[in-house]
Amino acid sequence: MNKLYVVAGKRNMGEHARLNGGLFVNVGMTTRTVDERLGDQDYRNKAAGGVWEVIVRDHEIGSHDDTEIHDELKKRDDVVWSLGGLNTEEFLFVNDPGDGSVARDIVLQIAKNLSPRDKCIEPDASIEQELLGRGIPHAGEVRKSNDSVCWLRVKSVIERNGPYGKYVILYFDSKSRDKAIFVWNSAAKQFPVGDYVLLGGVRVSKRGNLECKGQYRVLVDAQHDERASQRRRTPDEMSPAGRWTLEQKRKEGEEARRRQVDPELQRWVSGQFEDYQKNPHETISQRHAERWSRIQDVMGMLFMASFLGYYLYQLSS
Repeated sequence: MNKLYVVAGKRNMGEHARLNGGLFVNVGMTTRTVDERLGDQDYRNKAAGGVWEVIVRDHEIGSHDDTEIHDELKKRDDVVWSLGGLNTEEFLFVNDPGDGSVARDIVLQIAKNLSPRDKCIEPDASIEQELLGRGIPHAGEVRKSNDSVCWLRVKSVIERNGPYGKYVILYFDSKSRDKAIFVWNSAAKQFPVGDYVLLGGVRVSKRGNLECKGQYRVLVDAQHDERASQRRRTPDEMSPAGRWTLEQKRKEGEEARRRQVDPELQRWVSGQFEDYQKNPHETISQRHAERWSRIQDVMGMLFMASFLGYYLYQLSS
C-alpha cells in the first residue's frame, strides 16, 4: 500500500514562510512510514531547512503514486515548482501562512480526486511455473540465490529523476524483505502494472537495495490482457536496448561519413599513384624539386624583407 506524506523544514515555517513568499514543502510517497522515510540518506542530505515537520502523515493512496499528485500540483497557479531543481518533491505553496494548513488541504483534495486505477490482471500461474521451471528466481529470492537474473510481477511503479537520468522503483509482492527494485535509465510507462518483467544484471547496491543496471524485458500474456496486442514489441527509444540501438546507428553513420572520400581528391590520389607506378624515381625527384623550389622562394622573400627594413632604417637616421 502506497502512503502519501507532506513534510516541511521547521526553519522554513512561520515568519520565514512570509519572507520566502510561501511555504516550501516536500510531497512524497513511501510504502513504509514517513518517520522511516525521513531517516533515509537523501532526506538527511536535504535537511537544510532544519528538522522535518510532518504535515500529512501516511495517507494511504492505494496503487497511486506521488507523481500523479505532482502533475496536479504543477497545474495550479498558487503552487510553484522549480524545473531545474534537484529536489523533484519540493513545492512552494504561495498562499500558505507558514503552518502547512493550505498545503495539507490542497494535497489531500488532489489525493481524494485521483481517478481509480484499472484493475490489474490476475496472476498467471503458468507463467510463474515456467519461469521457476527454467531456474529463474523471483526478485524476492534473488538475494539468497546470488543470481543476476530474476523475474517479478509489477505491483506499482514510481518514476524518479536522478543526477544521471530517469529511473524507476518497481514494487512487487514478496514474502521476503525485498519488495522493490531500482531500475536505472528507464521510465514508468515501460512497466505496466500487473505485467511480468524479466530483469538481468541485478545486484545488491551499497545501500543494500536491489538494483538493475542490465537489460530487462516485459513478458506479455495475451490470454489475460487484451491490450497486449496493442503494446510495442520493439524496444522503446527510452529503454536501454533502444538507446543502445540508436547509439550504434549513430556511430555507424559517423564511421560511414568518415570513410567517405571526396571524388576530386580520390581522382587526384589515383593519378599520383599511377604516375608513381610508371616512374617511381622520377616522381620522387619531382617532389623533391618542388619542395626545394618553395624553400628558395621563402628564403628570397625573407632576404628582401630584411634588406627593405635596413634601407628604411638608414633613411630615417
